[in-house]
Amino acid sequence: MYSLDEFRKLKAGFRAKLKAPASNEPLICNLHECMNAPGAIEIRYADGTSVSHVAEACNVAAIVNSVDRLLSLPRSTVACEELSEVLLLRLDVLREYVRDLIPYETDTEAASEKLIRAWAGFLKHPRGFVLAHRCIVDWADFEETVALDNSAVIDFSELRSMRDKDREKDRFRNAPVRVRLPTVAELEEFFEVSCTRMKQAIVEYA
Repeated sequence: MYSLDEFRKLKAGFRAKLKAPASNEPLICNLHECMNAPGAIEIRYADGTSVSHVAEACNVAAIVNSVDRLLSLPRSTVACEELSEVLLLRLDVLREYVRDLIPYETDTEAASEKLIRAWAGFLKHPRGFVLAHRCIVDWADFEETVALDNSAVIDFSELRSMRDKDREKDRFRNAPVRVRLPTVAELEEFFEVSCTRMKQAIVEYA
């Protein structure tokens, strides 16, 4: 699980990549200036003024702001433990929203996006894993632990049969499990990819 210091580093890195430094607004808000964006509309007011509105900009911005708030929440080690997995699930929502800014065929999935998707996919379906001993003590010196790490969740994400997936998760049932979430550097790489995709969308529709 992430420590309080790691949450602070992630918040700083997230804001540096996905928020505009001058306004502190989500970077994607620049898409409001792109009237060529799909679904863009111009809203006219009674006084003659008007503003452009792009649904994607507002919807992605809402997710960016929610992740920012989540990163700001922890004030203790216990809070960090409770929010670490929630953070990965919310980042997966951001991944999907950002991926939809530009059609899938224009780009391939980045390694950091695949990692976030794999973790979220594993955590969202806890059959077997829900019975794992993973939050009581530090299992570092216990020889019979099962590791849940990047490699394990990516392997799981590549399974196609639900029977195979259930069998894989049963490895964790009633077992002491060491959970190794993605590192701060790996999450920051995801922030960078998300930033790049937002900038691509803004350039695409400018």
